[in-house]
Amino acid sequence: MEVPSSSSKKYLIDEFSQIYETLKGQKPTTYLDLSLGALQSINVNFVGELYFPGVYSIHPFSNVITGLIQAGGVDTSGSLRSIKLKRDSKLIAELDLYDYLLKGNISQNMQLRDQDIVIVPTRVYTVKLDSAVVRPAIYEGLKGETVKNLIDYAGGLRPEASTVIELARIL
Repeated sequence: MEVPSSSSKKYLIDEFSQIYETLKGQKPTTYLDLSLGALQSINVNFVGELYFPGVYSIHPFSNVITGLIQAGGVDTSGSLRSIKLKRDSKLIAELDLYDYLLKGNISQNMQLRDQDIVIVPTRVYTVKLDSAVVRPAIYEGLKGETVKNLIDYAGGLRPEASTVIELARIL
C-alpha cells in the first residue's frame, strides 16, 4: 500500500511531536522534511566456478559476498582465495574469503555497481589437513604460504599434537 507523502509527514510529525514539542504549535522551531525514493536493482555478472553463474539483478547495496550468495555460492572447484571484481574492464579488487570466513575481516568486501563482473577462478592447489588440528578439512593454499599458515587456518594444533608433521604430495 502506498501512502501519500503528505499523510506520512503528518503521521511522523504527530509521533515525533510527543517527544519534541518544538515540531508543533503556532511558531515551530524544529522542522521535519520527508522524501522517499525508489531503489532500482543493478545487474551484475557472476562468472567462473559458481553453482549458478550468470547475470543477476540484485539490490543496489549488495557487496561481493551477498552477491555471491545470490548467485548460489562458490562451486567446490572454485577459489575462495582470489575472487576478482572487474569494473569498466579493470580489475579493482581481489577478495580473499578466508579473511572473512576465518577472521571476520570484511575490509576487502567491495560494494557492487551496475555492470560489475565478479570472477571466481578455479583453485590452484588444495591441502588436506587432518589428525591433530582443531578443524580438519581441505584448505586452499596460495603461493608463498607456509605450512604454519595452513595450520592456523585449521584453528591451530590440538594439545595432543605431535611435533612431527607428515607431508605427502601428489603431483
